[in-house]
Amino acid sequence: MGKMIKDINGNMLADDDEIAPAKTGLKRYPFLFLVDISGSTGDQPDPDIHHINTSLANIMDLLRKPTPSSELAKQIDKVDVCIVSYSDDVHDVMPWKEAEKIPASLPLLVPMGGTSTAKAFEYALNRIADRLTFYNTKKLGFGMPHIIHFTDGAINDAKPGDAKWNAIKSRLSQVDGRTNSEKRIATMINFISPKGCSKDFVEVDGRKMSGIELLSELTGAQSIYEMGKEQTTFEGFVKLITVLITKITHNFRTQDAVDEAAKAIKDGKTKLRNVGKG
Repeated sequence: MGKMIKDINGNMLADDDEIAPAKTGLKRYPFLFLVDISGSTGDQPDPDIHHINTSLANIMDLLRKPTPSSELAKQIDKVDVCIVSYSDDVHDVMPWKEAEKIPASLPLLVPMGGTSTAKAFEYALNRIADRLTFYNTKKLGFGMPHIIHFTDGAINDAKPGDAKWNAIKSRLSQVDGRTNSEKRIATMINFISPKGCSKDFVEVDGRKMSGIELLSELTGAQSIYEMGKEQTTFEGFVKLITVLITKITHNFRTQDAVDEAAKAIKDGKTKLRNVGKG
């Protein structure tokens, strides 16, 4: 039995702690989806939370049962997935599982509370550490873990310069390969929803900072992608994420993988802007 954790309703969940013998020789690729479900994701009109639930369900369906003969299908035996949601608190939606063991349905996420991003980052890093411990115990090879973070708002549980901010920024320095390439334990990719591109400001020392500005300062601008400003963006998000995962399992660098995934979206509805590229 894997590590026991609680979901948002207090139900006990366990990480998958077995890998089929036929797969033990395959390098494992862990992907943690970190999802902001703060109250603003329920804002009208056209609440983000509906798109988030649909997108997550579609992504998990494709990972559980990818299209036969697709590039993803050829790599899917290597993929492990965990889903974590956060608002004021942080909860597991789905514990660590091999892609083929993802359940056919997920609990619907409900908007509530604030945006405790610092707490969520710390929790996500701990869940990555849990998976790496499992790999090391089982003597399994693994590729770089990735945290795929989706948010629409500004951090409200820490501000630049305070103790909590400095603590999580210090820990996140291990995530940014540009500053600590030898000791990097994970890579984070932040996707900002259409509604989150230009709203939700926090005052810091008399200066208003947007969610994007705060996140850029905390995790690095190169890690942040704006998903355009149209709600139709979500229609291409599912394909973008599945292509991204496929590229990473082919050992693409993260930024190259995101760029290639964005190019693969031919309908033009998913327009990404990497904040670090200006």
